[in-house]
Amino acid sequence: MSLDAETWLYRDMRTILDRLVRRPQFAEEISRLKLNARKVVAQVAKDPAVLAGARRAYESLASERQALEEHSRDEPIGWPLNWQPDAFERRMLWAIPCVLAVWIAAVVLFGSWLPGVVELSLVIVVVLIVGALARLGLPDTVWPWLRWKREHTMLAVGLPVSRWDRRQVLRDEVLVPELREWLSRQTQPSFELTLELRDAAGLTMPPGQGALVRTDAVEACRREVNRDYPGAVGLAGTRGAGKTTIAERAARDEFTDPGRPPVVGVQTSAPVRYDARDFILHLHTCVCRAVLDFLAASGEQSETRQQWNRLHRRHRIQATIGDVSRTVLSIGTKLGLALGAATLAWGWPPTRALLGGFLRDLAADPEGFIRTVSWSDVWAPAVTQHPVSANPYQRLVGQSQRARRCRDEHDPFVGQNRAAVDTSRGGSPVARLPRTQHRRARQPDERDRGDHRRAGQNR
Repeated sequence: MSLDAETWLYRDMRTILDRLVRRPQFAEEISRLKLNARKVVAQVAKDPAVLAGARRAYESLASERQALEEHSRDEPIGWPLNWQPDAFERRMLWAIPCVLAVWIAAVVLFGSWLPGVVELSLVIVVVLIVGALARLGLPDTVWPWLRWKREHTMLAVGLPVSRWDRRQVLRDEVLVPELREWLSRQTQPSFELTLELRDAAGLTMPPGQGALVRTDAVEACRREVNRDYPGAVGLAGTRGAGKTTIAERAARDEFTDPGRPPVVGVQTSAPVRYDARDFILHLHTCVCRAVLDFLAASGEQSETRQQWNRLHRRHRIQATIGDVSRTVLSIGTKLGLALGAATLAWGWPPTRALLGGFLRDLAADPEGFIRTVSWSDVWAPAVTQHPVSANPYQRLVGQSQRARRCRDEHDPFVGQNRAAVDTSRGGSPVARLPRTQHRRARQPDERDRGDHRRAGQNR
């Protein structure tokens, strides 16, 4: 470890030990032994066994810090000082704020009624366009520098997280057991027949989380685990002697020396009556599963979890494709219905000139156009028959035009304002009437209805 890493390690050790000696279990023991807390911290921090365990706990952190320093020294040049953009690059750079302004305006104007899929698609398209423009307008040295900056940021962000994790390991697995053992060595043996417990919190810890007492059986198991040749080890003893505890700790790789590769442990139980062949197959299956989980430990997920993630990802992709397809189909259906209703209402001929005039009129005054639309023409072709024409489209258009002429003959307001219809540019034959006259034309009073009825009887 470097000098900087040793300094950080020693400072973290002193900080953690200062907090540990304030815990009730350690503070009472220090007070009973009539020791000074500061001297206890200084002596425990200088213990060679404690320093060796702390270095092993901080070894990965030191390598990450060294990798960050080496990566900082390899910083490339991001922006050349003598770079001058040419005309093409200048146009590409000016196009970026224009694209962003158009996108912001579209979101402000149409964001309230656009579907979520369309908004997401617009965001993706804008990001791709801006990236392409930046790729064409910025110098080539910017992109290697951005890749270096991303990697450097990931290393810099991960270093505090790793340090916090290593501090927890240093406290729970190194300093707490070593401090207990150091205080135990300072205690004089007692020959009293009464055992006094001042704090029994450690006796109620869950199984497998307490400190492992170093006995002859534990040391023998440690030697057997770290031997160089394979074999079988049997544990025998009375009930409560610690056979299950030693087996569980060995399966969790707590007996392996730091200099040896890790051990993949598997713990399984056999029923009272079992077939030897079936049990061997079951044990082999458990070992294979443990090996697969160990090989997938780099991704911090087991093989089973990764398989489930793959299936879930595939299901989400299929669901997203289905949602997008339903949305596109819904939009297409609504547009088709709208165009069909407009064709029935206004009798659009399939010519580009009239369609262009209609679009120009709609763009010139959309609010006035919507107010003057007569939706009664939509139902007129549906209730009228045209036996002469063989083309359904011509029959519907003829019915719509005949219904419009019939309405104009009986409506004095439309006849007075026929000059307001502009069809010189292929516009839509919709009368531009004031709002009050339009309402009166659509809803004649009872007196006009009576006059029309009497005129029909006289005929």
